[in-house]
Amino acid sequence: MPQKPRSCVIVVENLPVPFDRRVWQEAMALTQAGWRVSVICPSNEKFPAPFEVIDGIAIYRHPLPPEGCGASAYFREYATALIHQARLMIKVYRERGFSIIQACNPPDLAVLVAAPFKLLGKRFIYDQHDVSPELFVVKFHNKGFLYRALLFFERCSYAMADFVITANATFKDLAVGRGRKDPERVEVVYGVPDRRRIHRVDPDLSVRGGRRFVLGYIGIINEQDGVDHFVEMVAEIVRKGFTDFRAVVVGDGPALPKIRACLSG
Repeated sequence: MPQKPRSCVIVVENLPVPFDRRVWQEAMALTQAGWRVSVICPSNEKFPAPFEVIDGIAIYRHPLPPEGCGASAYFREYATALIHQARLMIKVYRERGFSIIQACNPPDLAVLVAAPFKLLGKRFIYDQHDVSPELFVVKFHNKGFLYRALLFFERCSYAMADFVITANATFKDLAVGRGRKDPERVEVVYGVPDRRRIHRVDPDLSVRGGRRFVLGYIGIINEQDGVDHFVEMVAEIVRKGFTDFRAVVVGDGPALPKIRACLSG
């Protein structure tokens, strides 16, 4: 009899797939290695389908409330995500099965969804994209109850993880120090561009708008990425009397409406 393919489910809360390029690259690498991959993630206007299969990867999406500006909105968003993740985890388990759960933070609440399946013998990989407690402080300037709760769930994620993937060496040091993980069970996996999609082209001079310099930002636009500071910096440069430049922002994300509000204000 042919052997069943190894299977895993990847859970990510903050961005839809395939828009989240790091998660998509991980899913593609697993698929190319012969794994059957399912992904649970949020939906948005560009990726609204509750279910679709792309390049052999089954993607289960769920709705989320709009990202708010306060701690209560933060709690509401992640509580909603947790309910949907639990619902879809059961759905994936019944429809496709999995032997490994890979939970991508932030936040670190997916450990709650994974715990019952851990009791059933499934392996748990903690994929630490960011440090949730510190991220919360950056966004809300608060070290109250929710900050302490995030520290607790981070500790739970480390403790339950059979293996930890981190985005850089600093996070690995954190996993070994604060998380008390064996260094042999922590691996740094860097995100890299797909070189097949990158090639030189002739410069588009229209981007300059007839100006000498171009100032730019490219990437995800989240609250913590500081693109609002980029907008304020551009405004300050103009106030100082220098206008021989054009500012260009390339990207998308939950904080894009706020950035547009800064531009119109």
